[in-house]
Amino acid sequence: MYYLLLFISYSILSIFCEKINLSDYKYPIKESTDKYIRIAVLGTNDFHGGIFPNKFEDSKNIRYSNGGAINLYSYAKILKGQWENQFLWLDGGDQFTGTMECMLSDGNIMRDYYNNVGVDGIGLGNHDFDYGVDYLKEFIKKQNFPVLAANIRLSNGKYLYEEWENVKAFKVYEFGTTPKIRIGVIGLALKSTASQTSVDLSDYIFEDYFNVTKNLVEKLRNEQKVNAVLLLTHFGPLCDYDKEEKMILEMREPSSLQRNCDENEEIMDFLQQIKRENIKIDGVIAAHVHNIVHHWISDIPVIQSSGSNYFNVLYLPFKENKDGTVTLQSNKISIEGPVPVCEKLWPDTKNCEYRYEDSSKMQDFIFHEKEIIIDEQLSNTLKYWKDIIDEKINNIIIETKEEMYADNKKEALLTILFPKLFNLKFKSEK
Repeated sequence: MYYLLLFISYSILSIFCEKINLSDYKYPIKESTDKYIRIAVLGTNDFHGGIFPNKFEDSKNIRYSNGGAINLYSYAKILKGQWENQFLWLDGGDQFTGTMECMLSDGNIMRDYYNNVGVDGIGLGNHDFDYGVDYLKEFIKKQNFPVLAANIRLSNGKYLYEEWENVKAFKVYEFGTTPKIRIGVIGLALKSTASQTSVDLSDYIFEDYFNVTKNLVEKLRNEQKVNAVLLLTHFGPLCDYDKEEKMILEMREPSSLQRNCDENEEIMDFLQQIKRENIKIDGVIAAHVHNIVHHWISDIPVIQSSGSNYFNVLYLPFKENKDGTVTLQSNKISIEGPVPVCEKLWPDTKNCEYRYEDSSKMQDFIFHEKEIIIDEQLSNTLKYWKDIIDEKINNIIIETKEEMYADNKKEALLTILFPKLFNLKFKSEK
């Protein structure tokens, strides 16, 4: 009888503790049986200092969280382990501006994050200039991966990649497969960067995208003999779809349903021109507009996220030819996304960004058959900054004897404006 009760207890416990399979669909694997050699490209963008997850509490006092670059690395680590030497992580830029952890560390927490997670290349966003040109120049030197920016020219006529250490117009990534696969990645900064940052960039010229791209694609294909070309752009599409539909995680193909994208966004004209002029681009990792995208635009796969709360994976299949070379099979490219970045999931939505009124208790989950676990080494590395930040945030520097209310204009200046700017906290004796 005792063992029967024990068995029943374990059975009930296993039901309630069962982990949700986030990726319960057929996704590509490295050792594929279809004879294609695939490269998995993880695309991220616009972290804006979002190292730690966003914390929420609903009307029923139920707490939940989403996002956080530290959590996103848990997924990246799984993908790295599965794809090994056939994995590429590209980020669209905007490392800075947006969170207390970024502001109170003067951006240095982002350096420690990126240097420890193994990003292969990053674009240059407009907000990456927010701490000043001199700061950015030194910051980039200390990053252990290249910053890609092909269209920024200085007033002396030279390009940024000719003057700044660790900045490149493009980089060729070679993958240790047999045969070798070479992928060229070109970085393009936003043309309107100077008007979308808080510092003076009058000595910098942000050139038009098309001619820069055309010249570099020819160089990559003819001189570098690459098998594919990707663009890392800090400008992206704004595509229109229902919120609930865009949250559905699945594998997407060129034939998948495509939503309408705003034709006024500059990337639309750019990609149309690329297609008209027959410039061969095999994929785009976009950024800046904070819109979740997994679309084929002008027959080019484009992926984009809204920050550290989602990401997409672009799978590039190559086929070996009889002469030992490889050719990208464009019609077989697929996108996995959008993958929600979570600590736990709502079981009815398999998400954590929002919750329905009838949502049950959040549960643990697996992604690609692996449990999401925060990397201990990365957590310890970032703990240095977290302790400093927590001390500053929890420091009460103003005390009042009376309650202060936001409906009074003078008090609102203190209770609303100053805390946001200077992180003040108010303590009342009442």
